[in-house]
Formats: sequence, C-alpha cells, structure tokens
Amino acid sequence: MKVVVDTNIIFSALYNYKSDAGQLMLAGIEKKIDLFAPEHVQDELKRILIDKLDYSMRETNETIKSLPIKWVDKEIYKDAERYAERCLKDEKDIPILACALALDADIVSGDKHLLSVKGEVAKAWRLKELIRKTEVI
Repeated sequence: MKVVVDTNIIFSALYNYKSDAGQLMLAGIEKKIDLFAPEHVQDELKRILIDKLDYSMRETNETIKSLPIKWVDKEIYKDAERYAERCLKDEKDIPILACALALDADIVSGDKHLLSVKGEVAKAWRLKELIRKTEVI
C-alpha cells in the first residue's frame, strides 16, 4: 500500500514513537507500507524541529534521513497540482493531494481539509481508520 503522509503524522511519530503515528513509521521501516511525502513537508518538518524543538541542523538532518519516507520532488507531482487546487481550499495541502494523485497513493492525515477530499479524487484516511481497516500495523 502506498500512502502519502503529512507533517502532523510525521511530527506525532517523532514526538512519541509508541503512538499510532510511530507505529506507522515502524510499518514503513518493516516494508509493510510504502510512505511518501512531498519535499515541502521535509522543509516544514525541518522548520518545526529547529524552531519548536530546538534541534540543531545536524540533528534535524539525521532525524529526517532516518525516516522511512520517500521524499517526492515537485517535478513528479506538478502536473497534478492544478487539479488539486480545485479540490482543496487550503493552499498548504495542495502538494499532499497532488503527490497522492501523481503516485496513485492514499493519504493519511489529521487535517480536516485533506480528510474532506472525496474518495473518487483520492482516499484520505485518519490514522486510526487506516490502522483499523487495513491492518497494516
């Protein structure tokens, strides 16, 4: 199963590795699920780790490098962005949806805008729902 994750899922996993989000990352490490995120999520995550958690640049880079996430370059999903713009109101969520569309992947998020995406566009899961219905974790 291919899933595009957003920043809040990744941050939750880093904050508490025993959480459901942490278990999702473990499933990625164990190759039970393929995790993807647009590169802009990596940039947002760096900002959060440095500004809010006082990580050094070295700690930030090592942390991000250790994640079982394949970072997707904008070139891969740029053609899907126009369609994603029509489906979402929140501009920051557009790369997540566009990435999922380009990769033919589902989305896992806690973001209400992403979760409002209709199933015919892309399947957006709440983390608990993904765990319960797919038994990946």
